[in-house]
Amino acid sequence: MYKEAHALFQSEVIESGKLFHRYKNDFLNSHSFPCSNDAASMNEHQKNWEILYELLEYRKDLVEKYFRKPTFSHDDFIAIQHELDTTEAPGTTPPTAPAAEEIIPIKTFKSCMTDNQLELLAKLFNEVHLFKSMVTKTEVNGLLNCTLTTPLSSSLNTKLVFLFDKLSYHNLICDTWQNVIEITGIIVSSSGKRLNHCDLSSTLNKVVNRETSEYISIKNSVEQIAES
Repeated sequence: MYKEAHALFQSEVIESGKLFHRYKNDFLNSHSFPCSNDAASMNEHQKNWEILYELLEYRKDLVEKYFRKPTFSHDDFIAIQHELDTTEAPGTTPPTAPAAEEIIPIKTFKSCMTDNQLELLAKLFNEVHLFKSMVTKTEVNGLLNCTLTTPLSSSLNTKLVFLFDKLSYHNLICDTWQNVIEITGIIVSSSGKRLNHCDLSSTLNKVVNRETSEYISIKNSVEQIAES
């Protein structure tokens, strides 16, 4: 996973100028689940994913130090892992885990929108025909809290992932929204198929920089909701 993270940093951040937080989110979202279902493999994958999460989330200094090198050797792996295990980021204190009662379950989008923002988001969903049926503010609130008894059907997955990516960019929903959709099944495709994070991530990569008038309008609308 270190070598994959290094290769992606080289191609997306250094060569293509991708923003670091976009690179970080895309890498973590595309490596959330293991390829094997046995307990040992799943535990090992989870451990490795958490290590990469801590590196990308809290130790950008180490990422810059080692991933800007054109190659990433085994010695680099040993060195970066040692620094991650034994040092703290310059000028910071170790991140503390929230109290147990404050931990928000993964089965929500971790959204804290105001009533006005929910109203505006429902209006946006309906204007762009994001779902097959019109939605109310109450339904949007149920969607974000994953309490709907019936999932919403996406009208067009490309539009769905673009809009949700912009919501995440403005911290209106969590970075792991793709995983939430897969785990909860709160949104299904137009055919009724359950969406998984791999399909969502792949679709997002195709449309993340789309510049048609409709997608620019969606981006601007989400920005206005974030500022309201």
